Amino acid sequence: LLMTLDAEVNEEIATTALKAVFDRFAKSRKKTSGAGPNEWDAIANSKLSAATSGDDSIASVEAMYLRVRTEWCKEQRGGMWQDVLDRLLLDLSSMAELCTYHYQQCKIPADASEAEQTAAESDIFITRQLLGCIAKADFGDEGGRRKVVEMIRGMLQDTETPTALIDDAMACMKSAAMNEEEYIRAVVEVISELKEPLEAEGEDDGDVVLLEQTWFQCLDLASGLLKSTQRSLSNGQVKGLETTLLLPAVQHREASIRDRGVLALGQYCLLDKDVATRYLMLFLQAVRNDMEAIQHTSMKVLYDMLFAFNLAGESTALSPLPLISSSRSEKSLCGAAVETDATDE
Repeated sequence: LLMTLDAEVNEEIATTALKAVFDRFAKSRKKTSGAGPNEWDAIANSKLSAATSGDDSIASVEAMYLRVRTEWCKEQRGGMWQDVLDRLLLDLSSMAELCTYHYQQCKIPADASEAEQTAAESDIFITRQLLGCIAKADFGDEGGRRKVVEMIRGMLQDTETPTALIDDAMACMKSAAMNEEEYIRAVVEVISELKEPLEAEGEDDGDVVLLEQTWFQCLDLASGLLKSTQRSLSNGQVKGLETTLLLPAVQHREASIRDRGVLALGQYCLLDKDVATRYLMLFLQAVRNDMEAIQHTSMKVLYDMLFAFNLAGESTALSPLPLISSSRSEKSLCGAAVETDATDE
């Protein structure tokens, strides 16, 4: 089924279809002919064991089966499903070792051949599926938990980590952390270590490509953290990102860094209404004066803040937004916002 659906390309569709199959088997009281989830689980576990021992490799569809089955079991009620997971997955240390192997395989040089790029894409997909399995695992094994945390920190600290892995790695880190405070502290520590070379930027630009990759990594981590935390800005470590990372990013000379900075600052603003109001004009100025890609990002941020805090009814600064919604294209949309804003001033 997963091969027919081309699971790597149609992951969401394949996930929905597979969960529907599990639902059907779970609700059926009659013994069905042929193999079912119990037999599939045994095959998947044997493949997982063989891959960990080095006797075989795990395929993309097998990794996806493990991830979807793990998620589905976690969504069910009753202790029996935890027993299914215990039979399906390996211990945390073994899962981390296999995940690390595929993570290392997906890091290839920029001049890699087409065949190497295709293989790396498969390894990225497998790594994501394994991270999804680990995120739903039982972290009662302290030694295994520490190994998972160490693995994730290594991924997040590496500027060569593919962007496609960041969200899954952070979700896994959040699951492995003892609590949300530990999760926030771990991510902020990684960001602080990563951005040390950025503090000397301008004095000695060094490897421009590496500096850009470092900016991207820091901002991707900040965005992931701000999207996933429920803490307000009363948390000092989250609040510290404002002046040490987010504002320098939105003021950067490189448009690609400014664009990610605007997105991350917008996510930061969604944690506090007063902060959102304070930075309202900054996003409107970006709509008016910056490059097209950043204008679009700023517009998305403005709408997020509008719906999150209902700011339109409280601030005349957002009066351009009704005009925006009636525009027929993003270009005229931005122009309407700029014209109205200038009139208000």
